Amino acid sequence: MAILPSVPKGRDGIVDAVKGFGIILVVLGHLLQYQVVPEAFDENQAYRVIYSFHMPLFFLLSGYVVHVKEDFRRFVFSKSLSLLLPFFFYFLAFNCRFDLLRFMVELPMLLWRPQGGLWFLYVMFWVSFFHALIVAVEEKRARYMSAVAILAILLAARKSFGADYIAYYLAFYFIGTWLSEARVRAHYEAWSFLGRARAVIFLLVFWALFFVFWQRTSSIAGAAMPQMIIVKFMCGLFGSLLCWTMVREVIARNRFGLRFFSWIGTFTLPIYAIHFEVLPLYDHVGLFVFPLCVAVPIAVGLLARRHWLLDLVLCGKRPTPSALKSRAL
Repeated sequence: MAILPSVPKGRDGIVDAVKGFGIILVVLGHLLQYQVVPEAFDENQAYRVIYSFHMPLFFLLSGYVVHVKEDFRRFVFSKSLSLLLPFFFYFLAFNCRFDLLRFMVELPMLLWRPQGGLWFLYVMFWVSFFHALIVAVEEKRARYMSAVAILAILLAARKSFGADYIAYYLAFYFIGTWLSEARVRAHYEAWSFLGRARAVIFLLVFWALFFVFWQRTSSIAGAAMPQMIIVKFMCGLFGSLLCWTMVREVIARNRFGLRFFSWIGTFTLPIYAIHFEVLPLYDHVGLFVFPLCVAVPIAVGLLARRHWLLDLVLCGKRPTPSALKSRAL
């Protein structure tokens, strides 16, 4: 009997492995930021490396695997269930401690500044929404005009309702869709070992060049600096592609490594949401809290799979009609 399940049919094992590796980096970055070096995390090189690309990586991967098969309204409803429902639930559970009155009072501020909650879920919903809206336009020229108009509106809104985050990460999402449509990965995997090694070195060199100038915030003395946004974007892009190729070349070549990280990759949402509640244990168990930040959410995710509603709310897993019948009380 296998210790770890095989990659589920219909899923991309390498993409899931990259997600698994990426969410471990997220946990490590937050551990450094909030517990290990809370006063000087911006100067910590491990933290800087992780934050230079870890969130762009997830938007790139999401764009790569997205398939808008349903009609627009059904697609939006589906994304609302898998992204917005957990976003609001975890805010109610962890930020408001199930105090409904506090939740209703703080909800307008959460929507105005989604960074007060699990902003990734909120931003991913709107990125998916605008992507689906754009691709629903059949005429190619009108599609490009729609994309430009949406980006202009988001940039004009600036920080309101997370518009700046949505505009920024929408670009990575579209790059991911382009990588899929152009079959870039298939071309890469068809190269010889020497060709792939050159590609990795190319990505590493360009990521390093931009990383030298990278900083977490893109403003100095309150003044926005477009050149720093460009540096952040290029660093995020090259870092994401470098991480993807490195996981493919190192981890995915080992059957156990592929299974392990792809399995973890199926629990990214609960790990992302729940590990914040585990981090304070650092004061009691030290660095041993790191594996706990992964193991505890996975345990919760495994328990949630026992019922479709828990799986939906805690893990964002939309049930199939057959699952609803088989799991009905």
